[in-house]
Amino acid sequence: MKVVQLDHALKEIDQLLSTLDLLEMNLTLRINHAIKHKEDIIMDTMEYTDMRLLHMEAKIEHHEEKGCWLSTISGTKPLAAS
Repeated sequence: MKVVQLDHALKEIDQLLSTLDLLEMNLTLRINHAIKHKEDIIMDTMEYTDMRLLHMEAKIEHHEEKGCWLSTISGTKPLAAS
């Protein structure tokens, strides 16, 4: 068994702790970046869905005011074939 100086052992432990701190910081940054990316995707999807809903509501209101386009078409006379 080899005898190691206390100062040398403490220095190695300090280097190991510094390495672990850097690894933890790197993992935290990567996780935060991944979460932010997913959050952006979800927010974009929600914004798109909200715009689609507003558009569909406007179309429904328009059809309620103007009437159904099917009834308008069925009420017209067919064109005579020449």
